[in-house]
Amino acid sequence: MSNTAAVSTVPSAPQTVISSVNETSVMLEWTHPRDSGGREDVVFNIICKSCGGGRGGCTRCGDNVQFLPRQLGLTEPRVYISDLLAHTQYTLELQAVNGVSDQSPYSPQYASVNITTNQAAPSSAAYNGSYSGAAARSALATCAPR
Repeated sequence: MSNTAAVSTVPSAPQTVISSVNETSVMLEWTHPRDSGGREDVVFNIICKSCGGGRGGCTRCGDNVQFLPRQLGLTEPRVYISDLLAHTQYTLELQAVNGVSDQSPYSPQYASVNITTNQAAPSSAAYNGSYSGAAARSALATCAPR
């Protein structure tokens, strides 16, 4: 038995973030972090912030915003976010976390994307598991290590 143990650390930020805005929804896709922290259990969390609107600064998105398949603990590098407000600026933070992130004194590393929604869609519009549309594609990802 060896006296050396593998050291696990927190993962680095997700990479190559692409956002596709379609009216009041957005599809986010990204690639896995360069460094998994030496672990296989990397998952992703999405932090949604609404910015502007005369409030000064950014505030967490309301409970009305929908995340498919979910907001926290994503195992695949994509999420569909809907029911955003029309003509609103958002900052979306994509965190990479693993099994040792909770024990770390540091906040998770994340990639940040700024988007602006367009005109609201008719209320009958629904996400059916595929995504196509004239979308504003952007790769405005910046990594912000903490």
